[in-house]
Amino acid sequence: MSLPESFGEKAWRKTKDQPLVPMGALLTLGFLVSGFKAFRNGEKQKSQVLMRGRVAAQFFTIAAMGVGAYFGMKPHDRPATMEEKMERMEPKN
Repeated sequence: MSLPESFGEKAWRKTKDQPLVPMGALLTLGFLVSGFKAFRNGEKQKSQVLMRGRVAAQFFTIAAMGVGAYFGMKPHDRPATMEEKMERMEPKN
């Protein structure tokens, strides 16, 4: 019986599995902090540009999570056709 992995071990394992997600999160944080600093210093135009960059970085992170989740599926779990995908989305009674 193995011990459950610690928070750090789990974070490192997930970072190795999907390295673009933590990179996107750090990029988002960088834009956010820089944008707040620019806003605090009265640089409204620079702050606006940095906040738009933050939104783009968030989009990148969400897209990386989606792509990673899709390709992380086992091949037999992926829908082979669009019809199969639509069947899976229908509510079951």
